[in-house]
Amino acid sequence: MGKNMKKTKIVLLGFAVVIMIFVGIVCFMFRHELKTLSTLREKSAGVYSMTYDGDYGFDEFLKKF
Repeated sequence: MGKNMKKTKIVLLGFAVVIMIFVGIVCFMFRHELKTLSTLREKSAGVYSMTYDGDYGFDEFLKKF
């Protein structure tokens, strides 16, 4: 029973590491969107503001024309 418990712990630890890496990758991929969302503020009833962080890629789009 001791060997099976060690294997189970190793598998669970490996699974936890994979999940942490996956979450890190997702957070990195959506870092601009998450930062933008964190700037959402209510100015008055029904009026909100937010500061966009990132790039729409519009400058590169305009350079093509």
